[in-house]
Amino acid sequence: MRIYKTKLYRVDYKGTHGGSVDHIRGLVILESYPWIIEAVANGEIELTKVD
Repeated sequence: MRIYKTKLYRVDYKGTHGGSVDHIRGLVILESYPWIIEAVANGEIELTKVD
């Protein structure tokens, strides 16, 4: 999946981190949360583009 800096993404933790959902901009994911990208690759987190 390609992550765009200006787009908003829904991050579904699917049982990890309390099973919650966050909405985070692509730029923030790329710069501050690289572990989210690794978890998406491992299937632990679901990432969906919102806009």
